[in-house]
Amino acid sequence: MKIKILVFFLFIFGIIFVLRIPVGKSIGFLSPDNKYEVYGKPYLYTYLFSMAPGDGSSKPGKVFLYDNLTKQIIDDGEIDFISELKDIEWTENTAYFKQEKEPNILNPWILPRKIKLPYNKIIKKNNSEVVYEYNSFDKLISIGRDTIVNNKKIGVEYKTYDENGKLIFAWKVYKFNDKFSYVNYYNYNEGKLESAKKMIWNN
Repeated sequence: MKIKILVFFLFIFGIIFVLRIPVGKSIGFLSPDNKYEVYGKPYLYTYLFSMAPGDGSSKPGKVFLYDNLTKQIIDDGEIDFISELKDIEWTENTAYFKQEKEPNILNPWILPRKIKLPYNKIIKKNNSEVVYEYNSFDKLISIGRDTIVNNKKIGVEYKTYDENGKLIFAWKVYKFNDKFSYVNYYNYNEGKLESAKKMIWNN
Protein backbone atom coordinates (compact mmCIF):
# COMPACT_ATOMS: atom_id res chain seq x y z
CA MET A 1 0.00 0.00 0.00
CA LYS A 2 2.81 2.41 0.93
CA ILE A 3 4.55 1.66 -2.36
CA LYS A 4 1.38 2.48 -4.31
CA ILE A 5 1.00 5.78 -2.47
CA LEU A 6 4.66 6.60 -3.13
CA VAL A 7 4.28 5.75 -6.83
CA PHE A 8 1.13 7.89 -7.01
CA PHE A 9 2.86 10.95 -5.53
CA LEU A 10 5.89 10.45 -7.75
CA PHE A 11 3.55 10.30 -10.73
CA ILE A 12 1.84 13.55 -9.69
CA PHE A 13 5.16 15.31 -9.09
CA GLY A 14 6.37 14.05 -12.46
CA ILE A 15 3.34 15.51 -14.24
CA ILE A 16 3.78 18.87 -12.46
CA PHE A 17 7.47 18.90 -13.39
CA VAL A 18 6.72 18.18 -17.06
CA LEU A 19 3.92 20.78 -17.24
CA ARG A 20 6.30 23.45 -15.92
CA ILE A 21 8.92 22.79 -18.58
CA PRO A 22 9.52 26.04 -20.53
CA VAL A 23 8.98 25.61 -24.28
CA GLY A 24 9.38 27.80 -27.35
CA LYS A 25 11.09 31.18 -27.23
CA SER A 26 9.92 34.77 -27.13
CA ILE A 27 11.38 37.80 -28.85
CA GLY A 28 14.58 38.91 -27.12
CA PHE A 29 15.28 42.35 -25.68
CA LEU A 30 18.83 43.70 -25.59
CA SER A 31 20.57 45.73 -22.94
CA PRO A 32 21.25 49.35 -24.00
CA ASP A 33 24.79 48.45 -25.14
CA ASN A 34 23.79 45.06 -26.65
CA LYS A 35 26.04 43.10 -24.25
CA TYR A 36 23.14 41.09 -22.83
CA GLU A 37 19.79 39.78 -23.98
CA VAL A 38 16.70 38.72 -22.04
CA TYR A 39 14.14 36.32 -23.48
CA GLY A 40 11.42 34.04 -22.15
CA LYS A 41 9.72 30.69 -22.68
CA PRO A 42 6.09 30.02 -21.66
CA TYR A 43 5.47 26.95 -19.50
CA LEU A 44 4.14 23.86 -21.26
CA TYR A 45 0.91 23.82 -19.24
CA THR A 46 -0.07 27.25 -20.61
CA TYR A 47 -0.45 25.67 -24.06
CA LEU A 48 -2.61 22.85 -22.69
CA PHE A 49 -4.75 25.05 -20.43
CA SER A 50 -5.31 28.44 -22.02
CA MET A 51 -4.62 31.25 -19.55
CA ALA A 52 -5.97 34.06 -21.71
CA PRO A 53 -6.90 34.70 -25.34
CA GLY A 54 -4.02 35.58 -27.62
CA ASP A 55 -0.55 34.24 -28.22
CA GLY A 56 2.19 33.08 -25.88
CA SER A 57 3.02 36.64 -24.82
CA SER A 58 0.09 36.65 -22.37
CA LYS A 59 1.34 33.54 -20.56
CA PRO A 60 3.62 33.07 -17.54
CA GLY A 61 6.98 31.50 -18.09
CA LYS A 62 10.69 31.26 -17.49
CA VAL A 63 13.01 34.17 -18.33
CA PHE A 64 16.67 33.89 -19.24
CA LEU A 65 19.60 36.31 -19.18
CA TYR A 66 21.95 35.62 -22.08
CA ASP A 67 25.50 36.93 -22.41
CA ASN A 68 26.14 37.93 -26.04
CA LEU A 69 29.91 37.91 -25.48
CA THR A 70 30.31 34.43 -23.98
CA LYS A 71 27.24 33.03 -25.80
CA GLN A 72 25.95 31.53 -22.56
CA ILE A 73 22.86 31.74 -20.36
CA ILE A 74 24.13 33.31 -17.15
CA ASP A 75 20.92 33.45 -15.10
CA ASP A 76 17.19 32.73 -15.17
CA GLY A 77 13.99 33.54 -13.32
CA GLU A 78 10.21 33.69 -13.67
CA ILE A 79 7.72 36.22 -15.01
CA ASP A 80 3.93 36.51 -14.85
CA PHE A 81 3.51 37.41 -18.52
CA ILE A 82 6.02 36.94 -21.32
CA SER A 83 4.73 40.22 -22.80
CA GLU A 84 6.30 42.04 -19.82
CA LEU A 85 9.82 41.20 -21.00
CA LYS A 86 9.94 44.61 -22.65
CA ASP A 87 9.72 46.19 -19.19
CA ILE A 88 13.15 44.91 -18.16
CA GLU A 89 15.04 47.48 -16.07
CA TRP A 90 18.78 47.86 -16.62
CA THR A 91 21.35 49.48 -14.34
CA GLU A 92 25.13 49.43 -14.74
CA ASN A 93 25.44 46.23 -12.71
CA THR A 94 21.98 44.66 -12.56
CA ALA A 95 18.82 43.75 -14.46
CA TYR A 96 15.35 43.11 -13.02
CA PHE A 97 11.58 43.33 -13.46
CA LYS A 98 9.11 45.29 -11.33
CA GLN A 99 7.40 42.23 -9.87
CA GLU A 100 7.28 39.95 -6.83
CA LYS A 101 8.95 37.01 -8.58
CA GLU A 102 12.71 37.03 -9.07
CA PRO A 103 14.50 38.78 -10.64
CA ASN A 104 13.06 41.87 -8.96
CA ILE A 105 14.48 45.07 -7.54
CA LEU A 106 15.32 43.37 -4.23
CA ASN A 107 16.89 40.29 -5.85
CA PRO A 108 18.06 41.36 -9.32
CA TRP A 109 20.25 39.56 -11.80
CA ILE A 110 23.88 40.57 -11.20
CA LEU A 111 25.69 41.33 -14.44
CA PRO A 112 29.24 39.92 -14.74
CA ARG A 113 30.32 43.07 -16.62
CA LYS A 114 29.04 46.61 -16.35
CA ILE A 115 26.89 47.97 -19.15
CA LYS A 116 27.04 51.50 -20.49
CA LEU A 117 23.74 53.32 -20.13
CA PRO A 118 22.40 56.21 -22.22
CA TYR A 119 23.35 59.61 -20.77
CA ASN A 120 22.73 63.33 -21.06
CA LYS A 121 24.97 66.36 -21.27
CA ILE A 122 23.52 69.66 -20.11
CA ILE A 123 24.98 73.01 -21.14
CA LYS A 124 23.69 76.26 -19.68
CA LYS A 125 24.71 79.44 -21.45
CA ASN A 126 23.28 82.95 -21.37
CA ASN A 127 19.49 82.55 -21.62
CA SER A 128 19.41 78.94 -22.75
CA GLU A 129 19.70 75.42 -21.39
CA VAL A 130 20.59 72.71 -23.90
CA VAL A 131 20.25 68.98 -23.18
CA TYR A 132 22.15 66.58 -25.45
CA GLU A 133 20.93 62.98 -25.18
CA TYR A 134 23.32 60.15 -26.18
CA ASN A 135 22.82 56.40 -26.45
CA SER A 136 25.16 53.74 -25.06
CA PHE A 137 27.35 54.00 -28.17
CA ASP A 138 27.93 57.76 -27.70
CA LYS A 139 25.70 58.62 -30.65
CA LEU A 140 23.53 61.70 -30.41
CA ILE A 141 19.81 60.86 -30.10
CA SER A 142 18.22 64.23 -29.44
CA ILE A 143 18.80 67.87 -28.56
CA GLY A 144 16.43 69.88 -26.41
CA ARG A 145 16.81 73.63 -25.89
CA ASP A 146 14.90 75.88 -23.51
CA THR A 147 15.15 79.66 -23.87
CA ILE A 148 14.49 81.49 -20.62
CA VAL A 149 14.28 85.27 -20.13
CA ASN A 150 13.54 86.84 -16.74
CA ASN A 151 12.87 83.37 -15.32
CA LYS A 152 10.20 82.77 -17.97
CA LYS A 153 10.41 80.08 -20.63
CA ILE A 154 9.80 81.84 -23.93
CA GLY A 155 10.94 79.14 -26.35
CA VAL A 156 11.42 75.38 -26.60
CA GLU A 157 13.20 73.45 -29.35
CA TYR A 158 13.57 69.70 -29.77
CA LYS A 159 15.35 67.61 -32.42
CA THR A 160 15.68 63.83 -32.82
CA TYR A 161 18.29 61.94 -34.86
CA ASP A 162 18.54 58.45 -36.35
CA GLU A 163 21.36 55.97 -35.70
CA ASN A 164 23.37 57.55 -38.52
CA GLY A 165 23.14 61.01 -37.01
CA LYS A 166 20.59 62.31 -39.53
CA LEU A 167 17.78 64.57 -38.41
CA ILE A 168 14.36 62.85 -38.19
CA PHE A 169 12.02 65.29 -36.52
CA ALA A 170 12.06 68.74 -34.95
CA TRP A 171 9.66 71.15 -33.35
CA LYS A 172 9.91 74.68 -32.03
CA VAL A 173 7.59 76.48 -29.64
CA TYR A 174 7.60 80.28 -29.48
CA LYS A 175 5.52 81.77 -26.71
CA PHE A 176 3.38 84.56 -28.13
CA ASN A 177 1.67 85.61 -24.91
CA ASP A 178 0.17 84.10 -21.78
CA LYS A 179 -2.65 82.52 -23.80
CA PHE A 180 -1.07 81.31 -27.03
CA SER A 181 2.17 79.81 -28.36
CA TYR A 182 3.25 79.24 -31.96
CA VAL A 183 4.47 75.74 -32.77
CA ASN A 184 6.44 74.71 -35.87
CA TYR A 185 6.77 70.99 -36.74
CA TYR A 186 9.40 69.69 -39.18
CA ASN A 187 9.65 66.16 -40.60
CA TYR A 188 12.87 65.00 -42.26
CA ASN A 189 13.74 62.13 -44.59
CA GLU A 190 17.42 61.12 -44.74
CA GLY A 191 18.25 64.41 -43.06
CA LYS A 192 16.39 66.52 -45.65
CA LEU A 193 13.29 68.55 -44.82
CA GLU A 194 10.22 66.72 -46.07
CA SER A 195 7.33 68.67 -44.57
CA ALA A 196 6.58 71.48 -42.16
CA LYS A 197 3.48 72.50 -40.26
CA LYS A 198 2.50 75.45 -38.08
CA MET A 199 0.02 75.36 -35.21
CA ILE A 200 -1.11 77.47 -32.27
CA TRP A 201 -1.12 76.03 -28.76
CA ASN A 202 -3.38 77.21 -25.97
CA ASN A 203 -1.18 77.82 -22.92
